[in-house]
Amino acid sequence: MLSENYGPCSIWLGLTDNKTLIAFLFWVLAVYMNRKTDKPIYTIIAALVLFLVYSIPHSLFGSQLDYGSGEVTQGMILNFF
Repeated sequence: MLSENYGPCSIWLGLTDNKTLIAFLFWVLAVYMNRKTDKPIYTIIAALVLFLVYSIPHSLFGSQLDYGSGEVTQGMILNFF
C-alpha cells in the first residue's frame, strides 16, 4: 500500500481494498449473529452491502499512466444503445 501513495490516482487505488474490507466485515457480523439462532436480517444486510460494493465502479473511464509523457490519460465508455 505504501507504493500506491506515490502513483497516479493514489487516493482512488485504496478504495478497492476499503470496499472489500467493508463487505467482508458485514459478512463476518452476519455469520457471528447467526451462529446460535437464525437472524436473516443480518444476512440480508450483508448481501445488500456486498451488492452496493459491487455496484461502485472501480474506474469509470479506465485511466492509465502514459509512460512516454508521464501523464494519466482517460479512456471513454462508448454507449452502444
